[in-house]
Amino acid sequence: MTNKKRGLIYDFRTNWKSYIFVLPVVLGVLIFSVYPIVSSLFYSFTDYNIAYPPYNFGLQNYIKAFTTDWAKLGKSIGITLLYTVISVPVNMLLSFGLALLLDRAAKGVGVFRVLFYTPVIIPGIVVSLLWVDIIDPVYGIANAILQGLGLPKSNFIYDPSTALATVIVIGFWNIGANMILWLSALKNVSAELKEAARLDGAGAFKTLLSVTIPMCTPTIFYILVTSSIAALQTFGVYFMTGGGGTDDSLLFFGVKIYLEAFRSTRFGYACALSWIMFVIVGLVSCALFKSNRWVYYED
Repeated sequence: MTNKKRGLIYDFRTNWKSYIFVLPVVLGVLIFSVYPIVSSLFYSFTDYNIAYPPYNFGLQNYIKAFTTDWAKLGKSIGITLLYTVISVPVNMLLSFGLALLLDRAAKGVGVFRVLFYTPVIIPGIVVSLLWVDIIDPVYGIANAILQGLGLPKSNFIYDPSTALATVIVIGFWNIGANMILWLSALKNVSAELKEAARLDGAGAFKTLLSVTIPMCTPTIFYILVTSSIAALQTFGVYFMTGGGGTDDSLLFFGVKIYLEAFRSTRFGYACALSWIMFVIVGLVSCALFKSNRWVYYED
């Protein structure tokens, strides 16, 4: 027996209680993470609809995605990317501005922080159903407010021309999540640097551009990456439309995968689309990490 094997046996004998405590976590990862990932990769190369065992192993699902189904899939990818490109930067700017307003030792500011963060803890399904009632074209309060302001009514998500814009605006409901991250970053900005900038004659806006924002670049990068990944996987709109919306105007990639799996029962094809999404998310993440030279990490 080699020394390495003896070492492993000795380590197990002396630490077997630790391995027992770790075992549930290891089994959980293997059963609920590794096994589903490997299974979905296998099913993506088969025709599988749960009623029958997987059959016809090959590339037919991936070929279908980029040929016969490309018109709908391409539109779905386009909607998802457009939503990501618009919603992520706007959400970051609004949440940063909100954090700047709340980053002060004013009386009662803590109450406002709690109020802006509270919507984040509400489950996504509840939020979606709540907004369905708010933007209802006939009975919703949103149109009542528009009429009160002298503006015309809108069909919101039920009109292809306003559907995506409506979803983007609704997404600002969770602005409090990024606000908390911005507040944490602002608290870590060196007060000495701010004071030095003021002594050099820099005003509030100049200090913001030259000191505050550069010191917050790690947080900017973190929010940019996580928000982009979340936006690419947007699915909550399904609970508002029950599908892809009018004329597939809200057929996000996540919704497309769900419809293929649980409405058309083409689980093999849905798995293939999931792996295509995985590649897209991976490419976007790699591109963001590749361009992070502007991020300043304080020594």
